[in-house]
Amino acid sequence: MKIVKMSLVSILLVLSASTSSYAWGDREQGALIGAGAAILLGSMINNAAQQPRYVESRPVYVESRPVYYETRPTVVYREPYVRERVIVIDRPSHRYHDEYYRPYYR
Repeated sequence: MKIVKMSLVSILLVLSASTSSYAWGDREQGALIGAGAAILLGSMINNAAQQPRYVESRPVYVESRPVYYETRPTVVYREPYVRERVIVIDRPSHRYHDEYYRPYYR
């Protein structure tokens, strides 16, 4: 609305200056036309500098169908139970023949 108003005012200034200034010389008429053109050019530059406005539409949400997956069985890998064994690497140089030491020499 401002642009239309400024354009109409500048056009009216140029037309009124040119019609009522028959008694003026060519320089004065040129100065009035230049002033009107400067006002019109300024309003055009301001109009171009404004950000463009876009009409935004509302987002449309569409529900998708649920996806069902078939569950798979859970597999757990375990090693079988094995008792630990004690391995004796260095045997003593002498053998005890007592019953107390017998389990160590199997």
